[in-house]
Amino acid sequence: MPIAAAALVAAGGIAASAPAASPMDLVLDNGGASHSTATASSGGGAGMTSTDGSGSSGGGAAPGSTPPATTTKTTATTPTTIATTPAPAPAVPEPKTRPLHLHAASLRQDGQALVLSLSTSDPWTAASLLRGKRSLCVRLVYSASGGFQSRDVCANRRGRGMTIARVLRSGGHGPLHTLAGATTSRPSTRTLTARLDPTKIGLPYASVRWRALSTTDG
Repeated sequence: MPIAAAALVAAGGIAASAPAASPMDLVLDNGGASHSTATASSGGGAGMTSTDGSGSSGGGAAPGSTPPATTTKTTATTPTTIATTPAPAPAVPEPKTRPLHLHAASLRQDGQALVLSLSTSDPWTAASLLRGKRSLCVRLVYSASGGFQSRDVCANRRGRGMTIARVLRSGGHGPLHTLAGATTSRPSTRTLTARLDPTKIGLPYASVRWRALSTTDG
């Protein structure tokens, strides 16, 4: 049965690959990528109040009488200023570990295998992924048993190879398990190439949508 080639989509620096024409081909369609930025605001203020006082003096005599000796008394108060200490600026939380910045990603078919390539702006190791609770994955979405299934295939944070997990309704994924039949290489400290067996993932030879994901736990 002929397979229609999916339109190639490139979004956010993520490149898609052209499918081959064979009954054993997967039609790979890059679902694109998105990003968001968060902003934080802070404020502080200072107030100042002041009070001051005044003095008075006076004296008098009855009309037609000899003015008695008078004494004048003056009382003066010194103005007082009360200054308030400026409110301290709100505490700035410690910055959390940020996901690695994905520079590029591609997914292509080579024979009956899938070849995934990921490139980041910063270097990393499996140990640094584990320590920083970071993940580098490709999310695969495909039709199976009358519905849709999703799997995350991720760089192993405990050594070589790849791991796989079922994607949950919440958008996260479940426990990661070692993906059988996956081989990896590191052409540089910023790149990863993985060769995957679709049958071990459970992929049918049909249309598959994918996205490259760089995340942190939680």
